[in-house]
Amino acid sequence: MFFLVLLSSLFFCFSIQAQYTFKSASDLHCSTIKDQDRTGTCWSFATTSFLESEIWRTKQLNIDLSEMYSV
Repeated sequence: MFFLVLLSSLFFCFSIQAQYTFKSASDLHCSTIKDQDRTGTCWSFATTSFLESEIWRTKQLNIDLSEMYSV
């Protein structure tokens, strides 16, 4: 019985047409994705990404800061 209810609810979910359309309100610049591997320095990568984004936002300069320099 439970299986039939689950199956019918899944069928219902997939048969519904999309009711919403999403549009981008604003596009934000972000730095490239970097791999921290197993360094355990996520705080450094997050802070450096924030600084790079703020420099881009305020000065329109696309720079690449070193994450390991602050470590």
